[in-house]
This record gives sequence, C-alpha cells and structure tokens, in this order.
Amino acid sequence: MILEFIKKDLIMHKRYLLNSVVGILIIMFMFALIYLGIGSIGGNFMSENSIPALVVSYLTWVLAISAFQTAADFIITESIEGTIQTLYQSRFSFLGLVMRRIISGAISDMVLFFMLMFFCSLITGVKLNIDISFLAVVVLISFGAYWGLGLVVGGLALLFKRVSSLSQLLSFAFMGVMVLPIDKINQVAFLPGGAGRYFLNNIVVNHARICQIPIYEWAYLIIPNIIYLALGMIAFKLMLNKAVKNGTIGHF
Repeated sequence: MILEFIKKDLIMHKRYLLNSVVGILIIMFMFALIYLGIGSIGGNFMSENSIPALVVSYLTWVLAISAFQTAADFIITESIEGTIQTLYQSRFSFLGLVMRRIISGAISDMVLFFMLMFFCSLITGVKLNIDISFLAVVVLISFGAYWGLGLVVGGLALLFKRVSSLSQLLSFAFMGVMVLPIDKINQVAFLPGGAGRYFLNNIVVNHARICQIPIYEWAYLIIPNIIYLALGMIAFKLMLNKAVKNGTIGHF
C-alpha cells in the first residue's frame, strides 16, 4: 500500500509537473531571500557556524510543515473527492491507511530535504556536513511529533471540516521553535521538532557523528516524538469514531 501511495504521488507530480517544479523553486527562492537579507544586514557579523544553522532552521521548518500537513491534506482531499467513505469501509483500518499515506509522504519529504540541503550548500557556498544515514534517522524520528499533530488536525477536519486556520497557526508555531536559541536539548525536547533541530545542528554545524551522541540525548529525541505520535493516533481514533457516530464522515 505504501508503494501504491508513492506511485500515486509520482503520477500526480508528473501530471502537474509545472506546479511541482514551481513549488520547489518557491522554497528555494524563499531561502535565497532570507539568506541574502540576513547577509546584507549582518554582513561580517555572520559567524562561520551561523550559515549552516540558518540552513538547518529553514529546512526543518519546511520539513515540519510538509510532514504535518500530510494527514490533514489526505483526509480533506478524500472528503472533497467523495472517496473517504469507501476507504473507511475497505478491509484496511482507516487509521492504518492514513499512517501508510503518512509514511509514503515521509519518503518524499526526506528526498526533498536532501535536495534542498544540496541547493542551500550551492547558494551559500558553505560545505555542509550531509551525513545521509545519520540525518535520515534523525529526520525520520523527528517526524513523530509532526505526524501526531497532523493526525489531530486530520481528526478535527473530520468533525469540523475546515481547519485551515489551525494549520496556519501551527505552521507559525513551528517557525517559533526553529528560531529559538538552543544550548541544551532538554530545553526544547518536548517542543515539536525541538530535539530534531538540536540533533540536526549537531550534525550539520558541529559535524557530530552518531557514536558521539550521548544516550540521554537520544532519549530526549525518541521519547517525546513517540508520545506525540501515540497521543495523535488516540485522538484521531476518538474523533473518527465520533464522526462515524454523527454520520458526518463523508460530508465536507
């Protein structure tokens, strides 16, 4: 099923190629504007590590929005197209289908993440430490908080239908987490994406290796993300049951 979702994404990107390309170009253009703007203001005050830190903060924010919106967008799209009742009545659990869609989206998000890192390296002229295996592990674990919140918003979409304002609010909240100064991981561990950003900073900025990360820091990364995901799944299941009971699951 995950492969089927990936094939569907590829078909949609191919069918609407211009839209897909323009979307990526906009993300790149926004980073270029931020980088050039900060450079013109900061000038020589920008340290050697500030540019990689800027790249990490920006890309983590982009990744957060994309991963967070996957569940809600899937539910809203299926509701608009009138296929959500068919999916609910299939032999697969509806939550299981949503999780498979989320995982397929995560694969696309990671590919986009590494593409953007390479582009940012070209724009800034700074060689970034792109340890693909280490970065992939951290990014995948960091998805837990975004998925959990996305499931909550997806469940709310089943009940209240229009949740775009809430999605925008959370997008700005993610931005706030990405610009917070971080000295220790326990300061941000329970903020969505906070521990992930701390790890990415260590990898990209400080060139840390996987064997150099203390066990307690891994705990700060893994445990909060598992909690967010578990709570999101429970909340989604409760709201799904309520939507079915109210007979509003197929309405939008």
